[in-house]
Amino acid sequence: PALLPAAKRRPYRRPRIGTMGRAESNRLRKLGNELRLSGSLARALEAFRRALVGGPADGWLLFDSARCLHSYSRAKRDARLERRALAMMRLA
Repeated sequence: PALLPAAKRRPYRRPRIGTMGRAESNRLRKLGNELRLSGSLARALEAFRRALVGGPADGWLLFDSARCLHSYSRAKRDARLERRALAMMRLA
């Protein structure tokens, strides 16, 4: 495919932190939980990361993402990640 001329290209803009609505954040949290239960831990972590960056502060979201990180750390046998997951659970 042909690239657009430089004059017509729009620069990439990262979404601002906290600009996502609660409904979109909840949708990503549900998706993350479904992916975690199906065994796709890396994809689940990405869904939780997007929900945490773009959505409003939510204790359940933090707790669910910590549980996913804990599962991932157990699968990879990474003690450092496991400590971070437990710290996230305490914050939630």
